[in-house]
Amino acid sequence: YGIPTVVLNGAVGGTGIAALSARNPLRPTDAATIYGRLLLRAQWAGITRHAKAIIWKQGEAEAGDVPEGYDKKFTTLYNQFRQDYGNARI
Repeated sequence: YGIPTVVLNGAVGGTGIAALSARNPLRPTDAATIYGRLLLRAQWAGITRHAKAIIWKQGEAEAGDVPEGYDKKFTTLYNQFRQDYGNARI
């Protein structure tokens, strides 16, 4: 259909939301964090402000271990995505 499409995958198998959302507030693209590596790739590709959607599919690490507080951790991640990716639908 001629629609430009890119998929960036920031997955790290078996990783909990705390590790996936760890973000250096002084340098969000810090490659020492999973979040930073994904954001760095998005900026390199020039799509951070053009992303139309972010699909978050995770939770297996917490489902069998410690699901408490997932809602607060997700809210933190959501707000980070909003800050770094603008108006993308999450």
